[in-house]
Amino acid sequence: LWGVLTRSAQDLMYFSVMLLILLLGFAMMSLQFFGTTIEGYSTIFEAVVELLLVLLGQYDLEPMQQSQPFLGVIFFFIYIVLVFLIMMNIFLAILGEAYSVVREEANEIKAAQIQTWLNDQEEDDLRNLCGRAIQVRTNIKHKQREQGRLRTTGRGDSRQTRWGVDGSY
Repeated sequence: LWGVLTRSAQDLMYFSVMLLILLLGFAMMSLQFFGTTIEGYSTIFEAVVELLLVLLGQYDLEPMQQSQPFLGVIFFFIYIVLVFLIMMNIFLAILGEAYSVVREEANEIKAAQIQTWLNDQEEDDLRNLCGRAIQVRTNIKHKQREQGRLRTTGRGDSRQTRWGVDGSY
């Protein structure tokens, strides 16, 4: 979540500025339309609060219609369409895009970690294989030397040349 917010911080800042401009514009417009008749729209601050409450779903359309029969309804629907539908969809699009980018980066990091782990495993397997090969070769050379000593001294019977020093075949 924090990665999504940091990734989208600049876009969210621009969005916030645009939302503030729209909100202040609609607050000034509502102050002009309803400020003298509706108490909630009598100051710019109260108008902003009322418009934010409209975004949260707490509104009363009847006083707007009584104050301005034609403009009240048009104002309300334009506000809902512009601020609620369009701006909130832009907000969600910003977060969705940032989430996609963060998730892709996380997948790339995970893939790199898996590849590193696989490479380490392959390297360990190769080292183990080489170590075993060297050990087998050393054992063979050791056995060959022992067999060569027994043959050169001439002391060995068939059991001594056939069996290794340690009793292995």
